[in-house]
Amino acid sequence: MIAYLLSALAITWASLVALDRFLSIPHQLNEPPRILPKVPFIGHIIGMIQHGSNYYEILTKRSGLPIYTIYLPGSKIYVVTSPNLVTAIDRRSKTISFGPYVLSVDLLAEDLLEDDGPVGLRPETLKVMHESLAPGDDLQAITRVMLRRVAEHLEALHCREDAVVAGLFDWTRKFVTRASTDAIYGPSNNPFHKEDVYNALWTIDREFVLLGLNILPNILSPKGARGRRVFFEAMSKYYAAGHHKTASPLVQARHQVESKYGMPQKDMEHFNLSVSYGLLVNTVPSSAWVLYHVYSQPSLLSDVRQTIDSLVRIEGSTDVRVNLPDVIKAYPLLESLVQEVLRLHSTNASGRVVLRDTLIGDKYLLRKDAILLILSKGMHSNTEVWGPTASTFDPTRFLKQRAGRDPHRVPASAYRAWGSGASVCPGRYFATNEILSILIIMVLRYNVSPVRGEWKMPATKSHITTSILTPVTDIDVHIRPRKETSGIQWTFTWETE
Repeated sequence: MIAYLLSALAITWASLVALDRFLSIPHQLNEPPRILPKVPFIGHIIGMIQHGSNYYEILTKRSGLPIYTIYLPGSKIYVVTSPNLVTAIDRRSKTISFGPYVLSVDLLAEDLLEDDGPVGLRPETLKVMHESLAPGDDLQAITRVMLRRVAEHLEALHCREDAVVAGLFDWTRKFVTRASTDAIYGPSNNPFHKEDVYNALWTIDREFVLLGLNILPNILSPKGARGRRVFFEAMSKYYAAGHHKTASPLVQARHQVESKYGMPQKDMEHFNLSVSYGLLVNTVPSSAWVLYHVYSQPSLLSDVRQTIDSLVRIEGSTDVRVNLPDVIKAYPLLESLVQEVLRLHSTNASGRVVLRDTLIGDKYLLRKDAILLILSKGMHSNTEVWGPTASTFDPTRFLKQRAGRDPHRVPASAYRAWGSGASVCPGRYFATNEILSILIIMVLRYNVSPVRGEWKMPATKSHITTSILTPVTDIDVHIRPRKETSGIQWTFTWETE
């Protein structure tokens, strides 16, 4: 029996070696060095399923290379870990493009090199996404909707006589999902008001690895496949009823471009999965991690609370109106704090596709049709870039960077939380507005403490696409109104100059 098993194992191993040799895409000497998997042919897939995006960090530590190559069945991936190479890649955004990586609808694949200029469905779709979410009237409009929903949800906590007991991340997920999607899809007809649509998206997130294989999804990931059907059906009804006409400027502008180029209604509906996914899967945990870092450090909470209290002048007041942009502008530590939380917790590997053979760094050849990934975690923990405190939380780090008081001058390309260059996240301003809004309101109105009496940094779950990871086990917390501000009637606004 043992001999039979050993023989079968040897045959399987030899078969995998043969498959790796004959099916792998040819590798040239001047391409980035190739890292071989421990198990031929399928080893990297096993590593990704097991470790998620952390698998790239494992390979990076093992190799110590600024860029390397891994092979998956039928595809070649270059993994970049050097800020200097990122700068070179950003300068070649036409031939190393983010477009085909994020926009998978067939019509969007036309003229990827934009030889005829930035016209067509793909570049115009990206253009309106960036314009709708850039600082200006459109961003202010969707931020106001979001703020109203956040403020309403948090106001409801005051109606309770006892403390709210909840998992910090699950509690945050529920109200951030509602507030964010009301802002984008419209507060009156938002599909996410239905619990099955809410559950569908977060089931898709949990099942993303198996769904992404696109092999027998009903068998390998029945819950994920059902979630996807529920989501698509909800979006079909949303568009059929014309609800997109009263949605955010983002949805309306995107629909105009898609209609202009004849995108089928089904593709429009399906494209909203990537929009909703990008809107939520990182903003939700980012908001929760910001609350965790502030409330788990009493001295930081005290400083932040005293400063914000003084800015809004709550002493002796019964009606307080808080314009959040004024607070953010007057207290720049808040933005620095959020940037630092994202630096510490970002694990994303932002993807691009090589559209034409390209040489970077005067030595590395990137071949056409290969995928290129730029890692954030390795860059964010690099002591050569960030100094000896790279692995510690310093809420003043980005203040010191901007003021030129940090001895380690960090290149812009080393901060990867939002991507960079042509692939920078279009929703970064909205996400930042939302995270800061939640932080300011919570600090002004509520105390948060761990149920078990002590804050402990939890282990996180691996994920292949999500940048900001969530804990394996949620952090149970008590949420109580502050006695010092319990008698105040609050109004929160978002008015920019």
